[in-house]
Amino acid sequence: MKALMNRISTNLQPPTLLAALCLLLAVPSSHAQAQIASEERAALIELYQATGGANWYRKRLWLGVAGSECEWYGVICSGPANDRYVQRLVLRDNNLVGELPASLAALERLDSLQLSDNQLGGSLPESLWNLPALQYLWLAGNEFEGSLPGRLLANNLTWIDLSDNRLEGYGALPEAVGTAPRELRLAGNRFDEPPPAAWRQSGAIGNLDLARNRLANLIDLGPDGWPGLSGLNLAHNQIETLIAAELPDLVELDLADNRISDWTLANAAVPALEALNLRANRIDSARPGELPSHPNLKSLDLSFNRIEGPWTLLDGDWPALEALHLAGNKLSGVLPEQLPEQGQLRLLDLAENGFDGLPPDFEWPAGLENLDLSGNGFSGEIPPGLMMLENLVPAAAYGATRGLNLCWNDWEPGSEDMADFIAEHHRGRNFGLCIARERAELNPAISGSYFDPERDGEGINLMLLEDGSALFYWFTYDHQGDQHWRIGQADASGKFVEFPVLYQARGRFGFGHSKRITHHGGLSTLGHARIDALADGGLGILFGHRYPVILTPPPGSQPDIGVTELRLDYQPLSRLAGTRCDNQHPQQGLSGPWFSPEREGEGFVLEVTENGNALVYWYTYQPGASGEQAWMIGTGQFDGMELVIDPLYQPVGGGFWLNFDPDGVDLVPWGRLSLSFDDELNGQIEYVSELPLYGSGSYSIQRLARPMLADCEG
Repeated sequence: MKALMNRISTNLQPPTLLAALCLLLAVPSSHAQAQIASEERAALIELYQATGGANWYRKRLWLGVAGSECEWYGVICSGPANDRYVQRLVLRDNNLVGELPASLAALERLDSLQLSDNQLGGSLPESLWNLPALQYLWLAGNEFEGSLPGRLLANNLTWIDLSDNRLEGYGALPEAVGTAPRELRLAGNRFDEPPPAAWRQSGAIGNLDLARNRLANLIDLGPDGWPGLSGLNLAHNQIETLIAAELPDLVELDLADNRISDWTLANAAVPALEALNLRANRIDSARPGELPSHPNLKSLDLSFNRIEGPWTLLDGDWPALEALHLAGNKLSGVLPEQLPEQGQLRLLDLAENGFDGLPPDFEWPAGLENLDLSGNGFSGEIPPGLMMLENLVPAAAYGATRGLNLCWNDWEPGSEDMADFIAEHHRGRNFGLCIARERAELNPAISGSYFDPERDGEGINLMLLEDGSALFYWFTYDHQGDQHWRIGQADASGKFVEFPVLYQARGRFGFGHSKRITHHGGLSTLGHARIDALADGGLGILFGHRYPVILTPPPGSQPDIGVTELRLDYQPLSRLAGTRCDNQHPQQGLSGPWFSPEREGEGFVLEVTENGNALVYWYTYQPGASGEQAWMIGTGQFDGMELVIDPLYQPVGGGFWLNFDPDGVDLVPWGRLSLSFDDELNGQIEYVSELPLYGSGSYSIQRLARPMLADCEG
């Protein structure tokens, strides 16, 4: 040290030396640099103790020595070394259980609190509204109950997500409220009415989401207007009529999946409206005069209503309209010679109606980028005028999920030029798989497993459930040939079911998906799918991937274009017993998906088939921390309420999408799996693997859902 000081003294002038010595003495340890106020430390410790911190999924360094707080998992600090403070607290999906302590009020400079997807309950604590710097509040997916405090409009909050709790009712507003409009997300609660007049007229709500609540019958937004409101989501309720006098700033209104039968807001002043969603209601007419002009409206969705008859829609003045959705109605006949003037229409969806003809001189809107005419009654040659639509989205465009769709009609290309045009623009390629083919209505007998003979080694499972939805599993591989599975669920009716989102998860064998054990983020979205039931018993499937897939070229050729959608035919591999009155089986009530609550994100799909066999899929993850998926498959016979699969196989080595190679698939014997059931709701599994790291074990399982079976009484 003396030699070091001598070196410093010979190279620095005295004032500089003094400053350097003072700086050295002032530099604290790394913990001291991150030290926060004792009140903030106490608040964090009380949060840990009040919410079962010992059982949190992730709690790295929590309760460490004073000065270590900014290194605790989820604690993000800011400020200079001598004035550190907690700026953000991020403990999403971390098994916090209990009530939030009042001591959170000590985090006076906290601007973001993220505690979604836990098991927090009780009333929303008053301490939240005493945080002067708080701007972003995420408490979705908890168990909070009681009314919504009016004080949440009286502070600096700009984003409030309280979705999927148990809240109902609204508290009184304080005398002064914030002037800046804020985002208020309340979907999936128990509200049976919109906010009261004082809340609406405060101007403090910019966007309000009340989807999936208990709003029903007549909803009256009052005569005095709602200033500042730009977005209103009332979807997935039971609203029959919506009344409003004036919504001067409203830009987006979502009323999808309600019970509305008349044109809503016919007498309301909504001058700024740009997007109106009335999908899946009960509107049975939309004639001229019933659809008032909205000069700024860009998107109108009337799909899956009950509108019938010939085309007589939208004869008013709609100069800004860019997207018109009319799919799934009962429109019929011949389209008019020219569509009504609707500005620069870019998207026109007329799918699943009863149109059967086009006039000889029919003119498509020149700016169309997306056109869907699928599922109608068109026949003959495809109109050559389609080739004049220069803006149609090519099928290989990045992220393309629309473009041109002519499926499920009796059209034919008619010329080589048209065939080339279709190949370039039609969704999913393989146009021949969906043209001039008969479809069937969805029914319980569709449940089972399906495969493509040219893609042996991968397949899908589709189950129509008791609640009318469909559950879809896709068992395949990734680009490296490693196992890969995706899951989707959607409402099912008519001749097809569309899964807007397919989910993928990462995790670890024996633990479930990764949100509990790693930082990979749990579920992610990686595509979509549409399944059409074919009259021959098979399925027509349109797979969509989130990103374009570059196809592996043959030796000596260039890589193919990127593909975001692919259409394939799948044939039945198995059928569930009990889906018809002539294929009953004593254990048919055990079919369906099963899971363990302790291993969320993995599970089993059990098929009791019509020939008396049992087919089991086990979708899970690889051992270790890679997060990669795994799936196993096997068959067996029931002995009473017990089922043994020996051997259970793990297929490996395929490929993804058009790069799939059936010759590369290897069925690796995985081990032995036994399932025993107490009844149709509860059971146990036991396994012994021959592969390293999987080991052996046993645990209880519960039913996740029931497949729809045939009603054969009497």
